[in-house]
Order: sequence, then C-alpha cells, then structure tokens
Amino acid sequence: MKRNAKWLLSAAMFITTACDHLVPCDGGRLVPNAEHVWVEIMPTQCLSNVWQQEWIEENGEYSREQEEEALHAFFRKRGVDFYEYRTEQVADIVCAACGCLEGYAARLRIDAKNLSTFEQYGFTLGSGSAALCDDLPDSVIAFNAEPQRVNFGGSYTLHADSAALEGTTLKLVLSYSGGCREHEYELRLNRIENTVAYIFLHHNANGDPCEAYLTVRLRADLQSFFMRDDWAKLVLLGPNGEQISLR
Repeated sequence: MKRNAKWLLSAAMFITTACDHLVPCDGGRLVPNAEHVWVEIMPTQCLSNVWQQEWIEENGEYSREQEEEALHAFFRKRGVDFYEYRTEQVADIVCAACGCLEGYAARLRIDAKNLSTFEQYGFTLGSGSAALCDDLPDSVIAFNAEPQRVNFGGSYTLHADSAALEGTTLKLVLSYSGGCREHEYELRLNRIENTVAYIFLHHNANGDPCEAYLTVRLRADLQSFFMRDDWAKLVLLGPNGEQISLR
C-alpha cells in the first residue's frame, strides 16, 4: 500500500514561483535564492500526519477546516511560521490504508531561510518552477511509433507549460518521486484519428521505493514520424487527462 501511495503524485501542480526565486536545479532540487519560497506535501489518511497528531493530542479533535490553524500551531512551536496556505485536490483516493494519500496537496509560502525545518517534516520545495528553468540536462528517450494502448506507467507530474516541439524534437519536463533506482521513459504513439496523432509518455520507475521529488528534462526525436502523411495535428496526452496540442 505504501508503495502505491507514492505513485499518486499528480500533474495538477501549479506554478507559484518564478525561476528568479530559485537557482540552479541541483539534481532536480531547486535551491532558494529569494526571501520567500513555496513548499508542499501530500498528506496521508487516518489523521496520521505529525501536525494532525499533535493537534489531536492537545485539542481532542481535528477537522480539515482546522488544518491551516493546526499547521501554524505546529510550526510556531518549532520556531518558524508560514505566510500563506493553499490546498488543491490533485488525485483520487485509491486505497484505504492509513499510509495512503488523501489525494490533496497542502502548500505553504515560507521564508527561504526556514526551508530545512519544513523539510524535516516531509515538506518539499515547490516543484512547479522546475518547468521554467533551463539548467536541467536533457535526457534523450526513444519514440515508439507502433500504436499502443495508453499506459502512463509509474506516476509523474507533467509540466504542461514545458512541452514544446522544436523542429522535429519534442521537449518535456516532468517530476516524479524516487531517487534510488534508474527511471526509464519512452514516448509512444497511441493512435491517429481524423488526421490527429495522439502520443503519450510511458514512465517505468523500476519499483523505486524512495520518496525524493525529482525533476528531469526529456527530449525525443520524431523525425521519422514526420515523414508520414496521414496526420496533420500532434497532441500529447498527459497522465491526468491533459491534451496538449503540439502543432
């Protein structure tokens, strides 16, 4: 169950900071270079998160409406605080175990100097800005032009704003949880329908059990596919229902 929970990260992460707030992407981790940054976490079920447990111990009950107040109380006791709180439903709940994710992301705007304290309790630096940064190295992946059923494989966050077709090369930026095993990617053709070609990215996490949130930039050469004359429009399908028109 725990492993399945790690794969629920969604593509719905929104961009809350800009690249001039964060400097170089170090192995997918953005380093703060501004007064404020955003951090985020995917809470687990059964009120099993540390701030919830501490609130219940002191107040006897807890509701989702109290979460912002509970987070303030939790971090103030640790000598820090945050300026803004946001939540977003980013995935459906697919299992009932307490280690499974609730399906929403909690995001906090904090002083960059306090980042390490928030990281101690499972928060990670907001991933959205990675889609805008240019210092991630490109990884070349294969394109499989044989029609296949849509199967995105292991969960990943597709930064839609980063998807771009430059000549015959498709460039993408995505984030994923992992860090212990090599991850493999393949761009695949789904179908050609009414002169529209649909493609998608398959992610093989190789059973990676680690939870670091990493970012990678990918590119695939579609030159051979451009030689076909049975399609006029190219659409990239994303793992959360996105349909990104590339041309």
